[in-house]
Amino acid sequence: MTPCVDDRLDSIIRALSTIILPSLPDSASLAKEQAELIVGHLQILQSQLDQIPGFEQEELEDAITLANALVPLKNDPTLADEAASLSAITEASEKATKPAAIREARIGLHREIDTVIKAVFARGSQQSKAILKTAVGQSEQSRITKDRAMLAAFGFDNQA
Repeated sequence: MTPCVDDRLDSIIRALSTIILPSLPDSASLAKEQAELIVGHLQILQSQLDQIPGFEQEELEDAITLANALVPLKNDPTLADEAASLSAITEASEKATKPAAIREARIGLHREIDTVIKAVFARGSQQSKAILKTAVGQSEQSRITKDRAMLAAFGFDNQA
């Protein structure tokens, strides 16, 4: 029988906390610090397991919103190929409904957005750069607000 995800995470956290961390010499302060960060992140992931599908869906929706805000880049002839590819991937991403497909669509759309951003900076017009700056700024402000709220319970942000 394969242990459930919670039990597996508990086992990893316990091994790091009770065996690995105490075994590190005092001179390995960086290794201790990194191991403690790993334990903390694993505990956060474990507490948010039920929220992960919704979080990934929300991140995909945010990526689709950003991609749609970048549609005007198609008017820049130097970005026609990237804009067309982004449009096609965005359209395909909107059809994702199952968790694995949502994750795959989110990753693919983020990669394509990254490609577009690089192309805009490499050869885009000033107008394209302005469109990009506005779209990414608005998208990230929204995403930061959501991420801050999600992590506030862990004491990382007392202003969320």
